[in-house]
Amino acid sequence: MALMVKLSEVIPPPMLEQHREHIRDFLLQEGIKLDKADLGATVVTERQVKELLEELASGVD
Repeated sequence: MALMVKLSEVIPPPMLEQHREHIRDFLLQEGIKLDKADLGATVVTERQVKELLEELASGVD
């Protein structure tokens, strides 16, 4: 069984806002229904959030 988490539980609000477009694109690409009113309320699996964080980290120089 996959562990489910809200994005806001693992990604701080300033980071969510800074990378909003990238996160939204990632969610859409993965077929994840995002919470349009509150991106941080979007629920993803532990694996998906790990992949997202890896993508965000690779973009930081």
